[in-house]
Amino acid sequence: MAGKFDTAREIWMPLAEAGDAEAQAWIGSLYANGDGVEIDDSVAFAWYVKSAEGGNVQAQSNVGAAYAMGSGGKQ
Repeated sequence: MAGKFDTAREIWMPLAEAGDAEAQAWIGSLYANGDGVEIDDSVAFAWYVKSAEGGNVQAQSNVGAAYAMGSGGKQ
């Protein structure tokens, strides 16, 4: 299964780096869940913030949840 996540990351990462909010949310999800990468909540959160700023509603929810649980850093 990791191979599928590697392929997804290869596709999404350039899009995410170019500012695509949906791709940014997917990259955040990979890091949040450890799908094909090591779990890294700080990297996941950073991608979720970028995605949320780009208007992605799910990422906005994830950022809000992180703040509510006290794991989102400074507000």
